[in-house]
Amino acid sequence: MAFETGRPVRGFPSYRGQRHFPGLYWSSTTGLHVGFESWLERDHAMLLDFTPEVTGLLSQPLWLFWEDGRGKRISHAPDYFARFEDGRGLIVDCRPLDRIDARSAAKFAATQAACEVAGWGYRDKRMLDEIELDHAVQKARPDRPRAKYARRPKAA
Repeated sequence: MAFETGRPVRGFPSYRGQRHFPGLYWSSTTGLHVGFESWLERDHAMLLDFTPEVTGLLSQPLWLFWEDGRGKRISHAPDYFARFEDGRGLIVDCRPLDRIDARSAAKFAATQAACEVAGWGYRDKRMLDEIELDHAVQKARPDRPRAKYARRPKAA
């Protein structure tokens, strides 16, 4: 079984008063829903979905566990795993720049180190240029059924 055909390691809770916007994005790459916890994550899922070389996409793909310098147990579930047609794997973490504190930065650094050991690429995406997303949608493969309909919601 291919790694990217697994299930997310944790759910996407929704509750009154939360500060982020979880949901499901229908991926034409996989033909399944891909979870997201923010608009930024959703946009990155769309970008990966519209990348012609991507053949698989999984949200919350794995847990990483390690101990920090003081012996405290740390865990992190990256946001996405993408498989490319040439077999490469890519782990993606999405966090707005203003929400990256020292703890998050340390988790991202540990994730990047784990990816290097596994032979996967790592991308820490803090922002997504709307032009980059729009360009990806425009050049999407014609065999992707929803490509022409995917658009970022307009700000009010």
